[in-house]
Amino acid sequence: MAPNSRSTAAQAFLPAEEAATDAAGTQRHIAPKRLATVHDGPWPVDEQARLHALHACRIMQDFPAAAVQQLTEIASCLAGASIAFVAFVDHDETHVMTGVNCSPRSDPRFETLCGHVIAQPDLTLVVHDIATDPRFAHLRHIGIARKFRFYAGVAVLSPDGYPIGTLCVLDTEPRELSERQLESIRHLARAVTPRIELAMQCEKMRVEREKFRAFMDNGPTLAFIKDPEGRYEYVNQRLLDRFKFRHEDIIGKTDAELWPSYVAERLRANDIAVMSSGRPVEITEPGPSDENGEPTWWQSSKFVVPGEQPMLGGVAMDVSGLKIMQARLEQLVRTDPLTQMPNRVALHEYLPVAITNSLRSTERMAVLFVDIDRFKQVNDTFGHEVGDLLLIEFSSRVRACVRKSDFVARLAGDEFVIVLERLTGVAQARQVAQKLVRSMQAPVVINGTTHTLSTSVGVAVLPPAGVDAQTLLDQADQAMYRAKAAGRNQIASAG
Repeated sequence: MAPNSRSTAAQAFLPAEEAATDAAGTQRHIAPKRLATVHDGPWPVDEQARLHALHACRIMQDFPAAAVQQLTEIASCLAGASIAFVAFVDHDETHVMTGVNCSPRSDPRFETLCGHVIAQPDLTLVVHDIATDPRFAHLRHIGIARKFRFYAGVAVLSPDGYPIGTLCVLDTEPRELSERQLESIRHLARAVTPRIELAMQCEKMRVEREKFRAFMDNGPTLAFIKDPEGRYEYVNQRLLDRFKFRHEDIIGKTDAELWPSYVAERLRANDIAVMSSGRPVEITEPGPSDENGEPTWWQSSKFVVPGEQPMLGGVAMDVSGLKIMQARLEQLVRTDPLTQMPNRVALHEYLPVAITNSLRSTERMAVLFVDIDRFKQVNDTFGHEVGDLLLIEFSSRVRACVRKSDFVARLAGDEFVIVLERLTGVAQARQVAQKLVRSMQAPVVINGTTHTLSTSVGVAVLPPAGVDAQTLLDQADQAMYRAKAAGRNQIASAG
């Protein structure tokens, strides 16, 4: 425990005449219980605990001089003294930290009166004239008495009550202080540690904010906080740099004031959903076009920032490159690498949707199954390189025979499937098939060799009652084989 009570031994430190007055209970111009005298080398009751408290709070290392300077100025004014300072008492030295008409310095502990103040922290040490006071004869030629005559000091306590330093007023002339003046100085002394703590806490918060800002500004993501109305309250430097904003360009504004409507409306809808549910989400959101006019995409993590007024926080990473790569991969999965036509995967995704759309409308649809006649002989005779070139030419002719809105896929090998939608009648599908057969009759010259192509086509029209995609494909496939069996280079219809 810190020494906070006055003992009989402490009373013995008073001069005899003052002790007698105190014992009689007579009130003096300075309350006896607030006065103390000194002897050589006074030590607090628990010096080790006191020193631990001094160093644990790191006051000397992180001393906020500006926060305490004002208190010393008030003390100097109250006492009418020319000097006032706050000092901390270490094991061997007294460290003057800040004050009026004095600079920071360190002196041997027992050459200063501060070392004696902390020995009796519940008392106020007042010395009217150091030069004539017998209590300080041993200091007159080595310590404070060489320059000053008057001294009054009050202990400054650590947060847990240990005396770690003093608030002092000094003057070059002897003087008296009233009890009211001393009480005011005591109040100031009690304010020293809380003010230091507050200043240190503020500094700590400032440092933490700087760490946070450095972390957020140099991270890989854009970061932001918005109020419930969607106005930006905070953005990190990476966001400012990415969109070439100044701080004042974005703070206090909404997405509607910053981005195109198709971006702002989507962002606001997602923000409202997060604020309403209170649950964090990860979502891919559109962003404004880049400097080349290309659309951007952002992978965002959004969450509610708790507080008296909850806000929306979020981080976002540009995934435009990833989206482009993803689109390319999806295209590769659905594209035949030789002919650059849709492949089997794309066909099985497309055909069920086309059937559903056709059944909902009054328009008809059909599937054409197309095969190159005797293609295996070409491969076996001229090799796969020539075969591939023939496939490319064949696919080009197929594409030329249909509308841009029609779907053409290379199913496998020399097999192709055409999906014809929005037909006015069944006859229209057969007309397309006839056009295909005629288009293949023109010879193809590859590496100086002339090749003649022909094709067999199976036609399956979607019945009004509908069938599933695989059934419709099977019907067209079976019709194509009937065309081959009938002599090739011709058309056969399902049913």
